[in-house]
Amino acid sequence: MGYAGLVLLIAVGLGIVLTGLPAAIVLIGAASAGAAFGVVSGAVPFALLSALPGRLVNLLENDLLQALPLYVLMGLLLDRLPVAEALYKTILSILPRGPAAQLVSGMSLGALLGPMNGSVGASALGLSRVVAPRLAAHGVPEPTRAALVAVASTLGVVIPPSLVLILLGDAMLGAHTIAVTATGRSDRVINTQDVFHGALAPAGLFLLLCLAVAWLAGRRLPVAAAAADEKPTTGQVLLAIVSVAAVVAIGIVFRFGDALLGWRPISDGALAATRACDGPLYNRYGDGGTLIWFLPEKPVFVDGRQDPYPLPFLLEAVALEARQKSYRYLFDQWRLRCAFLPADSGTAADLMTDGWAVRFKDDKWQVLAAPATRAAPAAPAAPQPL
Repeated sequence: MGYAGLVLLIAVGLGIVLTGLPAAIVLIGAASAGAAFGVVSGAVPFALLSALPGRLVNLLENDLLQALPLYVLMGLLLDRLPVAEALYKTILSILPRGPAAQLVSGMSLGALLGPMNGSVGASALGLSRVVAPRLAAHGVPEPTRAALVAVASTLGVVIPPSLVLILLGDAMLGAHTIAVTATGRSDRVINTQDVFHGALAPAGLFLLLCLAVAWLAGRRLPVAAAAADEKPTTGQVLLAIVSVAAVVAIGIVFRFGDALLGWRPISDGALAATRACDGPLYNRYGDGGTLIWFLPEKPVFVDGRQDPYPLPFLLEAVALEARQKSYRYLFDQWRLRCAFLPADSGTAADLMTDGWAVRFKDDKWQVLAAPATRAAPAAPAAPQPL
Protein backbone atom coordinates (compact mmCIF):
# COMPACT_ATOMS: atom_id res chain seq x y z
CA MET A 1 0.00 0.00 0.00
CA GLY A 2 2.99 2.28 -0.15
CA TYR A 3 1.92 3.52 -3.58
CA ALA A 4 -1.71 4.16 -2.56
CA GLY A 5 -1.12 7.83 -1.79
CA LEU A 6 0.35 8.48 -5.23
CA VAL A 7 -2.50 6.60 -6.92
CA LEU A 8 -5.10 8.60 -5.00
CA LEU A 9 -3.34 11.86 -5.89
CA ILE A 10 -3.42 10.97 -9.58
CA ALA A 11 -7.07 9.93 -9.24
CA VAL A 12 -7.96 13.27 -7.70
CA GLY A 13 -6.23 15.17 -10.50
CA LEU A 14 -7.91 13.15 -13.21
CA GLY A 15 -11.26 13.40 -11.46
CA ILE A 16 -11.15 17.17 -11.26
CA VAL A 17 -10.02 17.58 -14.87
CA LEU A 18 -12.23 14.94 -16.53
CA THR A 19 -15.46 15.09 -14.53
CA GLY A 20 -15.80 18.81 -13.91
CA LEU A 21 -17.16 18.10 -10.42
CA PRO A 22 -16.27 20.38 -7.50
CA ALA A 23 -12.90 19.60 -5.95
CA ALA A 24 -14.49 18.83 -2.56
CA ILE A 25 -16.66 16.08 -4.04
CA VAL A 26 -13.72 14.57 -5.92
CA LEU A 27 -11.55 14.59 -2.79
CA ILE A 28 -14.25 12.94 -0.68
CA GLY A 29 -14.89 10.35 -3.38
CA ALA A 30 -11.20 9.50 -3.80
CA ALA A 31 -10.68 9.24 -0.04
CA SER A 32 -13.74 7.01 0.36
CA ALA A 33 -12.61 4.78 -2.51
CA GLY A 34 -9.13 4.53 -1.04
CA ALA A 35 -10.50 3.63 2.40
CA ALA A 36 -12.81 0.98 0.92
CA PHE A 37 -9.96 -0.55 -1.08
CA GLY A 38 -7.75 -0.61 2.00
CA VAL A 39 -10.40 -2.40 4.06
CA VAL A 40 -11.19 -4.93 1.31
CA SER A 41 -7.50 -5.68 0.71
CA GLY A 42 -6.86 -6.06 4.43
CA ALA A 43 -4.23 -3.32 4.51
CA VAL A 44 -6.41 -1.05 6.68
CA PRO A 45 -8.30 -2.53 9.67
CA PHE A 46 -11.95 -1.57 9.65
CA ALA A 47 -11.70 -0.60 13.31
CA LEU A 48 -9.21 2.10 12.33
CA LEU A 49 -11.93 3.98 10.47
CA SER A 50 -13.81 4.42 13.75
CA ALA A 51 -11.03 6.76 14.88
CA LEU A 52 -11.79 9.22 12.07
CA PRO A 53 -14.52 11.21 13.91
CA GLY A 54 -12.28 11.79 16.89
CA ARG A 55 -9.40 12.70 14.61
CA LEU A 56 -11.51 15.26 12.78
CA VAL A 57 -12.65 16.80 16.06
CA ASN A 58 -9.03 16.99 17.19
CA LEU A 59 -8.01 18.75 13.98
CA LEU A 60 -10.77 21.33 14.37
CA GLU A 61 -9.66 21.96 17.96
CA ASN A 62 -6.38 23.27 16.53
CA ASP A 63 -6.57 27.06 16.41
CA LEU A 64 -4.56 27.19 13.20
CA LEU A 65 -6.47 24.53 11.30
CA GLN A 66 -9.77 26.16 12.23
CA ALA A 67 -8.85 28.84 9.73
CA LEU A 68 -8.94 26.46 6.76
CA PRO A 69 -12.73 26.05 6.42
CA LEU A 70 -13.14 29.75 7.14
CA TYR A 71 -10.86 30.57 4.21
CA VAL A 72 -12.89 28.29 1.97
CA LEU A 73 -16.05 30.10 3.06
CA MET A 74 -14.41 33.47 2.39
CA GLY A 75 -13.39 32.38 -1.09
CA LEU A 76 -16.96 31.29 -1.89
CA LEU A 77 -18.33 34.59 -0.59
CA LEU A 78 -15.90 36.59 -2.70
CA ASP A 79 -16.97 34.61 -5.74
CA ARG A 80 -20.64 35.29 -5.07
CA LEU A 81 -20.43 38.89 -3.84
CA PRO A 82 -19.49 41.92 -5.99
CA VAL A 83 -16.41 42.71 -3.89
CA ALA A 84 -13.86 41.76 -6.55
CA GLU A 85 -15.57 43.80 -9.25
CA ALA A 86 -15.86 46.83 -6.97
CA LEU A 87 -12.18 46.63 -6.07
CA TYR A 88 -11.10 46.25 -9.67
CA LYS A 89 -13.12 49.22 -10.94
CA THR A 90 -12.06 51.43 -8.04
CA ILE A 91 -8.36 50.69 -8.50
CA LEU A 92 -8.72 51.22 -12.23
CA SER A 93 -10.34 54.63 -11.70
CA ILE A 94 -7.41 55.74 -9.54
CA LEU A 95 -4.69 54.77 -12.02
CA PRO A 96 -3.84 56.84 -15.13
CA ARG A 97 -5.78 55.83 -18.23
CA GLY A 98 -4.03 53.38 -20.49
CA PRO A 99 -3.58 49.69 -21.20
CA ALA A 100 -1.04 49.35 -18.38
CA ALA A 101 -3.68 50.39 -15.86
CA GLN A 102 -5.72 47.29 -16.67
CA LEU A 103 -2.83 44.95 -15.87
CA VAL A 104 -1.76 46.82 -12.74
CA SER A 105 -5.33 46.90 -11.48
CA GLY A 106 -5.68 43.14 -12.01
CA MET A 107 -2.39 42.49 -10.21
CA SER A 108 -3.44 44.75 -7.31
CA LEU A 109 -6.74 42.93 -7.08
CA GLY A 110 -4.88 39.64 -6.75
CA ALA A 111 -2.81 41.11 -3.91
CA LEU A 112 -5.97 42.21 -2.11
CA LEU A 113 -7.88 38.98 -2.65
CA GLY A 114 -4.98 36.85 -1.44
CA PRO A 115 -5.11 37.91 2.25
CA MET A 116 -8.91 37.78 2.15
CA ASN A 117 -9.30 34.17 1.05
CA GLY A 118 -5.79 32.70 1.25
CA SER A 119 -6.54 30.35 -1.62
CA VAL A 120 -4.94 30.36 -5.07
CA GLY A 121 -7.97 28.59 -6.53
CA ALA A 122 -10.42 31.14 -5.16
CA SER A 123 -8.24 34.02 -6.38
CA ALA A 124 -7.91 32.50 -9.85
CA LEU A 125 -11.68 31.99 -10.03
CA GLY A 126 -12.41 35.56 -9.00
CA LEU A 127 -9.81 37.11 -11.31
CA SER A 128 -10.94 34.99 -14.26
CA ARG A 129 -14.50 36.16 -13.75
CA VAL A 130 -13.79 39.85 -13.10
CA VAL A 131 -10.50 40.79 -14.75
CA ALA A 132 -10.10 38.51 -17.76
CA PRO A 133 -13.23 39.68 -19.65
CA ARG A 134 -12.26 43.34 -19.25
CA LEU A 135 -8.71 42.69 -20.39
CA ALA A 136 -10.11 40.95 -23.46
CA ALA A 137 -12.36 43.96 -24.17
CA HIS A 138 -9.27 46.18 -24.20
CA GLY A 139 -7.50 43.99 -26.71
CA VAL A 140 -5.06 42.33 -24.29
CA PRO A 141 -3.78 39.12 -25.91
CA GLU A 142 -4.96 35.85 -24.39
CA PRO A 143 -1.45 34.73 -23.30
CA THR A 144 -1.01 38.00 -21.41
CA ARG A 145 -4.43 37.63 -19.77
CA ALA A 146 -3.69 34.07 -18.69
CA ALA A 147 -0.26 35.05 -17.35
CA LEU A 148 -1.71 37.93 -15.36
CA VAL A 149 -4.42 35.78 -13.78
CA ALA A 150 -1.92 33.02 -12.94
CA VAL A 151 0.67 35.33 -11.37
CA ALA A 152 -1.87 37.49 -9.52
CA SER A 153 -3.51 34.38 -8.08
CA THR A 154 -0.25 33.12 -6.61
CA LEU A 155 0.16 36.32 -4.59
CA GLY A 156 -2.20 34.73 -2.09
CA VAL A 157 0.49 32.14 -1.33
CA VAL A 158 3.15 34.57 -0.11
CA ILE A 159 1.05 37.41 1.32
CA PRO A 160 0.11 36.62 4.95
CA PRO A 161 -2.21 35.19 6.01
CA SER A 162 -2.60 32.41 3.48
CA LEU A 163 -3.49 28.75 3.59
CA VAL A 164 0.03 27.75 2.55
CA LEU A 165 1.68 29.83 5.28
CA ILE A 166 -0.74 28.54 7.90
CA LEU A 167 0.04 24.92 7.00
CA LEU A 168 3.76 25.71 6.78
CA GLY A 169 3.68 27.40 10.18
CA ASP A 170 1.88 24.46 11.76
CA ALA A 171 4.37 22.00 10.21
CA MET A 172 7.39 24.05 11.33
CA LEU A 173 5.93 24.43 14.82
CA GLY A 174 5.47 20.67 15.09
CA ALA A 175 8.89 19.84 13.68
CA HIS A 176 10.69 22.36 15.87
CA THR A 177 8.80 21.20 18.95
CA ILE A 178 9.83 17.62 18.26
CA ALA A 179 13.46 18.66 17.77
CA VAL A 180 13.57 20.75 20.94
CA THR A 181 11.91 18.17 23.16
CA ALA A 182 13.95 15.30 21.74
CA THR A 183 17.27 17.06 22.36
CA GLY A 184 16.35 18.79 25.61
CA ARG A 185 17.50 22.15 24.31
CA SER A 186 15.83 25.43 25.29
CA ASP A 187 15.80 27.01 21.86
CA ARG A 188 13.08 29.40 20.84
CA VAL A 189 10.33 27.47 19.05
CA ILE A 190 9.37 28.77 15.62
CA ASN A 191 5.62 29.38 15.39
CA THR A 192 3.14 30.56 12.77
CA GLN A 193 3.53 34.18 13.80
CA ASP A 194 7.24 33.99 12.94
CA VAL A 195 6.41 32.50 9.53
CA PHE A 196 3.96 35.33 8.83
CA HIS A 197 6.47 37.98 9.85
CA GLY A 198 9.21 36.34 7.82
CA ALA A 199 7.03 36.31 4.71
CA LEU A 200 6.15 40.02 4.81
CA ALA A 201 9.35 41.39 3.27
CA PRO A 202 9.65 38.77 0.46
CA ALA A 203 5.95 39.16 -0.28
CA GLY A 204 6.30 42.95 -0.52
CA LEU A 205 9.28 42.69 -2.87
CA PHE A 206 7.53 40.12 -5.04
CA LEU A 207 4.42 42.29 -5.25
CA LEU A 208 6.43 45.35 -6.28
CA LEU A 209 8.21 43.35 -8.98
CA CYS A 210 4.91 41.98 -10.27
CA LEU A 211 3.40 45.46 -10.44
CA ALA A 212 6.47 46.78 -12.27
CA VAL A 213 6.38 43.94 -14.80
CA ALA A 214 2.64 44.44 -15.32
CA TRP A 215 3.14 48.16 -15.93
CA LEU A 216 5.99 47.60 -18.40
CA ALA A 217 4.06 44.89 -20.22
CA GLY A 218 0.96 47.08 -20.39
CA ARG A 219 2.83 49.98 -21.98
CA ARG A 220 3.60 47.80 -24.99
CA LEU A 221 -0.07 47.08 -25.64
CA PRO A 222 -2.12 49.17 -28.09
CA VAL A 223 -4.50 51.72 -26.63
CA ALA A 224 -8.16 50.63 -26.81
CA ALA A 225 -11.36 52.51 -26.17
CA ALA A 226 -12.54 52.43 -22.56
CA ALA A 227 -15.58 50.33 -21.80
CA ALA A 228 -18.74 52.13 -20.78
CA ASP A 229 -19.12 50.26 -17.50
CA GLU A 230 -15.59 50.81 -16.20
CA LYS A 231 -16.45 53.79 -14.03
CA PRO A 232 -17.34 52.55 -10.53
CA THR A 233 -20.60 53.53 -8.91
CA THR A 234 -20.74 55.19 -5.51
CA GLY A 235 -21.76 51.91 -3.90
CA GLN A 236 -18.83 50.09 -5.47
CA VAL A 237 -16.38 52.74 -4.24
CA LEU A 238 -17.75 52.47 -0.71
CA LEU A 239 -17.59 48.68 -0.86
CA ALA A 240 -13.99 48.81 -2.05
CA ILE A 241 -13.01 51.24 0.72
CA VAL A 242 -14.63 49.08 3.39
CA SER A 243 -12.95 45.93 2.02
CA VAL A 244 -9.48 47.48 1.95
CA ALA A 245 -9.99 49.02 5.40
CA ALA A 246 -10.98 45.59 6.74
CA VAL A 247 -7.82 44.01 5.34
CA VAL A 248 -5.65 46.78 6.81
CA ALA A 249 -7.43 46.55 10.17
CA ILE A 250 -6.90 42.78 10.31
CA GLY A 251 -3.20 43.27 9.61
CA ILE A 252 -2.87 45.94 12.30
CA VAL A 253 -4.71 43.85 14.87
CA PHE A 254 -2.61 40.82 13.95
CA ARG A 255 0.64 42.73 14.40
CA PHE A 256 -0.19 45.19 17.20
CA GLY A 257 -3.45 43.87 18.63
CA ASP A 258 -2.08 43.14 22.10
CA ALA A 259 -0.77 46.66 22.57
CA LEU A 260 -3.79 48.38 20.98
CA LEU A 261 -6.51 46.40 22.71
CA GLY A 262 -4.66 46.00 25.97
CA TRP A 263 -5.86 42.42 26.36
CA ARG A 264 -4.01 39.17 26.56
CA PRO A 265 -5.14 35.73 27.64
CA ILE A 266 -2.03 35.70 29.84
CA SER A 267 -0.95 38.79 31.77
CA ASP A 268 2.51 40.31 31.39
CA GLY A 269 3.30 39.41 35.00
CA ALA A 270 2.52 35.74 34.44
CA LEU A 271 4.60 35.69 31.27
CA ALA A 272 7.53 37.41 33.02
CA ALA A 273 7.41 34.97 35.94
CA THR A 274 7.25 32.01 33.57
CA ARG A 275 10.17 33.37 31.56
CA ALA A 276 12.27 33.90 34.68
CA CYS A 277 11.51 30.48 36.16
CA ASP A 278 14.58 28.28 35.81
CA GLY A 279 14.14 24.69 34.71
CA PRO A 280 11.69 22.55 32.75
CA LEU A 281 8.12 23.86 32.77
CA TYR A 282 4.84 22.07 33.39
CA ASN A 283 1.64 23.36 31.79
CA ARG A 284 -1.77 21.95 31.01
CA TYR A 285 -2.64 20.36 27.68
CA GLY A 286 -4.77 23.29 26.50
CA ASP A 287 -2.42 26.10 27.60
CA GLY A 288 0.72 25.13 25.68
CA GLY A 289 -0.34 26.72 22.39
CA THR A 290 -0.95 30.08 24.08
CA LEU A 291 2.41 29.91 25.82
CA ILE A 292 4.17 29.13 22.53
CA TRP A 293 2.52 32.17 20.93
CA PHE A 294 3.39 34.65 23.67
CA LEU A 295 6.53 33.01 25.07
CA PRO A 296 8.17 31.10 22.20
CA GLU A 297 11.59 31.02 23.85
CA LYS A 298 10.29 28.86 26.73
CA PRO A 299 9.79 25.17 25.80
CA VAL A 300 6.40 23.93 26.96
CA PHE A 301 5.53 20.56 28.47
CA VAL A 302 2.66 19.85 26.10
CA ASP A 303 0.90 22.13 23.64
CA GLY A 304 -2.53 20.77 22.76
CA ARG A 305 -1.49 18.72 19.74
CA GLN A 306 -1.51 14.95 19.57
CA ASP A 307 0.88 14.26 16.70
CA PRO A 308 4.22 15.24 18.32
CA TYR A 309 3.62 13.28 21.53
CA PRO A 310 3.19 9.56 22.23
CA LEU A 311 -0.23 8.47 23.42
CA PRO A 312 0.88 7.11 26.84
CA PHE A 313 2.40 10.47 27.71
CA LEU A 314 -0.75 12.34 26.68
CA LEU A 315 -2.91 10.02 28.76
CA GLU A 316 -0.72 10.63 31.80
CA ALA A 317 -0.84 14.40 31.25
CA VAL A 318 -4.63 14.39 30.95
CA ALA A 319 -4.97 12.16 34.02
CA LEU A 320 -2.86 14.62 35.99
CA GLU A 321 -5.06 17.54 34.92
CA ALA A 322 -8.12 15.62 36.11
CA ARG A 323 -6.26 14.80 39.36
CA GLN A 324 -6.75 11.12 38.69
CA LYS A 325 -3.05 10.58 39.38
CA SER A 326 -0.60 12.20 41.75
CA TYR A 327 1.57 14.87 40.23
CA ARG A 328 4.72 13.41 41.81
CA TYR A 329 5.23 10.59 39.33
CA LEU A 330 5.03 12.79 36.25
CA PHE A 331 7.00 15.66 37.81
CA ASP A 332 9.75 13.35 39.03
CA GLN A 333 9.89 11.47 35.73
CA TRP A 334 10.50 14.65 33.75
CA ARG A 335 12.21 16.55 36.62
CA LEU A 336 9.91 19.54 36.30
CA ARG A 337 10.89 22.62 38.30
CA CYS A 338 8.30 25.19 37.18
CA ALA A 339 4.54 25.06 36.83
CA PHE A 340 2.17 27.36 34.93
CA LEU A 341 -1.34 26.69 36.21
CA PRO A 342 -4.75 28.35 36.60
CA ALA A 343 -5.28 30.36 39.76
CA ASP A 344 -7.80 27.84 41.12
CA SER A 345 -5.82 24.74 40.15
CA GLY A 346 -5.98 21.80 42.55
CA THR A 347 -2.58 20.65 41.32
CA ALA A 348 -1.15 24.00 42.41
CA ALA A 349 -2.52 23.43 45.90
CA ASP A 350 -0.82 20.02 45.99
CA LEU A 351 2.46 21.58 44.88
CA MET A 352 2.31 24.27 47.58
CA THR A 353 1.68 21.59 50.18
CA ASP A 354 5.01 20.05 49.15
CA GLY A 355 6.88 23.34 49.42
CA TRP A 356 6.57 24.83 45.96
CA ALA A 357 6.74 28.63 46.02
CA VAL A 358 4.30 30.90 44.23
CA ARG A 359 6.34 33.24 42.05
CA PHE A 360 3.31 35.02 40.61
CA LYS A 361 -0.46 34.88 40.97
CA ASP A 362 -3.36 36.91 39.61
CA ASP A 363 -7.04 36.23 39.15
CA LYS A 364 -6.38 33.82 36.25
CA TRP A 365 -2.91 32.30 36.47
CA GLN A 366 -0.18 31.39 38.88
CA VAL A 367 3.45 30.40 38.40
CA LEU A 368 5.14 28.11 40.90
CA ALA A 369 8.76 27.10 41.34
CA ALA A 370 10.16 23.96 42.94
CA PRO A 371 11.84 24.28 46.34
CA ALA A 372 15.60 24.66 46.39
CA THR A 373 15.98 21.23 47.95
CA ARG A 374 14.40 19.58 44.91
CA ALA A 375 17.04 17.94 42.73
CA ALA A 376 17.85 19.73 39.51
CA PRO A 377 17.36 17.81 36.29
CA ALA A 378 20.29 15.64 35.32
CA ALA A 379 18.93 14.85 31.86
CA PRO A 380 16.80 16.59 29.23
CA ALA A 381 13.46 17.06 30.93
CA ALA A 382 10.94 16.87 28.17
CA PRO A 383 8.57 14.25 26.83
CA GLN A 384 10.10 12.27 24.01
CA PRO A 385 7.80 12.72 21.00
CA LEU A 386 7.21 10.20 18.28
